[in-house]
Amino acid sequence: MSMKKEWLTRKDLAEMLSVSKSTIERLTTSPEFPTPIRVGGSLRYNAREVDRYLKTLREPQSTALSRDSRSSRPGNPPTRRELRFCK
Repeated sequence: MSMKKEWLTRKDLAEMLSVSKSTIERLTTSPEFPTPIRVGGSLRYNAREVDRYLKTLREPQSTALSRDSRSSRPGNPPTRRELRFCK
């Protein structure tokens, strides 16, 4: 039985979204992106807040990018193209 993590590190988040850790740093500066908390010396992201953010990101993008079949399929993480606007 695997348990889903409640708090994600920058590395966890980067692996989950298939982007670099610097992209996660850049996303963190966006006001829409979930704000991390500092635990000891590292940043942690609430997994539920990240999931909510990704769902809101997918909803408007799925109609705008309907020509891109990858972005319109539910369950896929956002593509780098979709994340680009969050700089």
